[in-house]
Parts: sequence; C-alpha cells; structure tokens
Amino acid sequence: MTSAFVTLGAVLLGWFLGQGATLLRQWRDRRRIVKALTEELLDCESYVRRNLINSELLIQAIEVKAFLGFAPILVPQTVFDRYYGDIVMWLTRGERMSFAAIHARLKQMNGMCEQIVDKLSRREIDEKAFTSFSELAAAFHTTAKVTLQMIIFHRRHRRKINPWAQDTAEAKRMENEFMAEVVKLRMEASRIGYEGVKKKILAHE
Repeated sequence: MTSAFVTLGAVLLGWFLGQGATLLRQWRDRRRIVKALTEELLDCESYVRRNLINSELLIQAIEVKAFLGFAPILVPQTVFDRYYGDIVMWLTRGERMSFAAIHARLKQMNGMCEQIVDKLSRREIDEKAFTSFSELAAAFHTTAKVTLQMIIFHRRHRRKINPWAQDTAEAKRMENEFMAEVVKLRMEASRIGYEGVKKKILAHE
C-alpha cells in the first residue's frame, strides 16, 4: 500500500513539475514576443519619422507641380503579423487596443505608400491628377503624424489606453493641427517656388 502511494506521489510530482516547466516556458516565450513587438515599434517609429520628412518634401513638390519629392517607404510589421495572435490574450486591454490601433495605421500608411509610388511612376501632369496626388500626400502625412504620436504614447504609457485608439476629442484636435501643417507646407512651397523646393530636396539627399 505504501509503495502504491509513493508511486502515485512520484507520478503526481512529475506531472506538476512538467506542468510548471511548460507554464514557465510559455511565460518566457510570451515575454520574448512582447519584447520583440516593443522593439519592432521602435523600428517603426524610425520609419515613420523618415516618411514624415519625405512626405513634407513631396507635398511641397506637388504644390509647385514637380516630381521632385522622395517616395515614402513601406514600414515592415513582421513580428506583429507573425506573432501578435500568439500573445494577444495575455495583454492588458490598453496594450491590445494600442498595438492594434498602431498597426492598423501602419497598414493604412503602407497602402497609401504604394499608391504614391504608383503615381510617381506614372507622372501624370494634368490638373486633376495633381489634385488627387496632393490629397493623397496630405492624407499620408497626417496619418504618419498621428501614427507617430500613437507610438510615442505607447512607449511612455504602454499599459494605459491610447487616446489615439479611441478617437478622443484631444486626438481629433491634434489631427486637425496636423492638417493645418499641410496647409503651411503648401503656402511655403508657393512662396519659395520650384527652385526653392528643389533646393530643400537636394539638401536632404
């Protein structure tokens, strides 16, 4: 009888140890994925900042009806696309909303980026084409500005609900400010003209 209890106890102990090892391994895996997601956001932030410079120059180039601006670049989201589904249930509500909102904006930016590259390659010069191109560049720039603010907030307050993910009044106010910046960029381009815009672009090459 004693032998049976010892055997049963050993089996249960082995099972608990095995379960504990599995849970510990899963916890470590989740931590690694969350760390990788956070580090990928730093890379995304760098791409977005570069795209903001490119989009500013592009907006001004379009204003003087020239194909001089840099094309924006696609922002890779490899870790999010591949691993986010594996750890989403372990994140806080704030983290889930923040990650989802940021990467939705990044995908939106990438879609616009492809459209911009297509328009740059076509080089359509009629008034309607330039108007459409100008609106696309402005939308891309505003989206990039919003995305950058979302990433910065996430880095500083990861577990809090990102106000940009909820379309708060403050987020909408700042988005309107970003749209006003586009108007200022266009006004500056009109003031300095083709040569002035070209000089700004060459300074960034």
